[in-house]
Amino acid sequence: MRGLFFILFLSTTVLGQSQDTESISRAFKSADINNISPYLAQTMDMDICGKGGVISNHQAHMLLHHFFKSNPVNSYHILHSSAFDNKKQHVIAEYSTSKGNFTLIYKVEEREGKLTIRQVRIDKTT
Repeated sequence: MRGLFFILFLSTTVLGQSQDTESISRAFKSADINNISPYLAQTMDMDICGKGGVISNHQAHMLLHHFFKSNPVNSYHILHSSAFDNKKQHVIAEYSTSKGNFTLIYKVEEREGKLTIRQVRIDKTT
């Protein structure tokens, strides 16, 4: 009985994290800062076209909001996604706008049962 409970708990935890990673991906795809913001770590590494550093989640919210507002998304395609031990995920995506194309890289990490975005990097594609 204990084994069954553990398996149910584990599958529920993995399912919940999977739904969260899909929510994060959908939020980036739609450039929806309000749905990205709850996942931002308290402090994180952010680089948007060469500007950023280790910043607070409030600063990250503001930088992403400005980027999305200045570069409305036309299309978003995940080029690569990898997961490590169900605790970390690394995503590389192409983010296309009318002003050009960008490579969007973000890293998600599970801490204390909650997924958080630990790093975001956005570079203009030449």
